[in-house]
Amino acid sequence: MENKIKEAMCFLDAELVQEAAQPAVRKKRKFRTLLVAACLTVMCAVGVAAVSGGLLVKFYHNENLPDSMPALMADGGVDAYYEVSGNETLPLERFSEQLLTCAAQQGAGARYYPFENLEEIETFLGWNFPENPILEEAAPVSTEVTDEGGKTLNAPGSVCLYNDREGRLTMVMALYTCQTRNGWVSLSASAATVDNPNGSIGAMGVDYEGGKVLQQKEEHYLTAAGRECTMVSTQNSVTNGWDVYGWIQQDGYVLRLSLSGAEETAAQNKMKQILDAFQ
Repeated sequence: MENKIKEAMCFLDAELVQEAAQPAVRKKRKFRTLLVAACLTVMCAVGVAAVSGGLLVKFYHNENLPDSMPALMADGGVDAYYEVSGNETLPLERFSEQLLTCAAQQGAGARYYPFENLEEIETFLGWNFPENPILEEAAPVSTEVTDEGGKTLNAPGSVCLYNDREGRLTMVMALYTCQTRNGWVSLSASAATVDNPNGSIGAMGVDYEGGKVLQQKEEHYLTAAGRECTMVSTQNSVTNGWDVYGWIQQDGYVLRLSLSGAEETAAQNKMKQILDAFQ
């Protein structure tokens, strides 16, 4: 089954949304049967907000989508929607000279820059992901991303730079896809800059293409290294499978991981194994 995944920052107002269309990401999801057991509390079918250590994750589904959702997502038929914000913004000197040069040259709007592996992404960002043996041993998987100009890139990794209408860099989002021993995993790292007035580090909409969300569940998880994490699990009606997301903060970046599984508790525990592997 193929899901349409659209990722974009939460722009400040309707005028800016019109001026800088949201970038879209499409990824192929493969649902696998996994075997472990755990338990979460079922959340009601309205929008829910989960807070962990200053990290705010809002999630919605079906008819309860927020009015603030970007127009491109609403027009495309979104079944599940997630908004994320952190409690820290980064000064521009925290980013590499190469990244700042690219941002200055691209002007207003958003643009993707492709990369083949995590090391290349880290060099471009001027920041290193926290060590994680599971992710470091994983095989890169190429995925398609399409920028606001309609240009499609195909690479395991990419970094999207978001500039406001004055050309100021407001958000940086790195994306990476890999095949781990826990299955197919998507990893992102997003940071708001000091020129981002509301601290938003993005939104994500999921279209199940003819299906709908059956239920969403959230859990606050403390990793083996003592990191506070927000987890949200979403079940769809097409396969009855689950998409499991986990968010943590590191050095001003918000990291998001996602994986899919046919069985709820197994997918959740696979996610926890990856989160526990962060040093």
